[in-house]
Amino acid sequence: RETGAGLSGMLRKREAKTGELLQSGASDDVIRAAMIAEPVLVERPIVQTAKGARIGRPVENILHIL
Repeated sequence: RETGAGLSGMLRKREAKTGELLQSGASDDVIRAAMIAEPVLVERPIVQTAKGARIGRPVENILHIL
């Protein structure tokens, strides 16, 4: 929630499974289960500070929360 991207926004776009999840309109519960089962699906790094949380790719995404 804190990243503002939702779970679907935290998926690695280059993974085939990501495409399957997004095309099927998977719920957050299904996406969460897939992320737990296959951690490679999670876009990293995720940076959290007192100012919020952001996905660190591209790096410019995190500059305003540091």
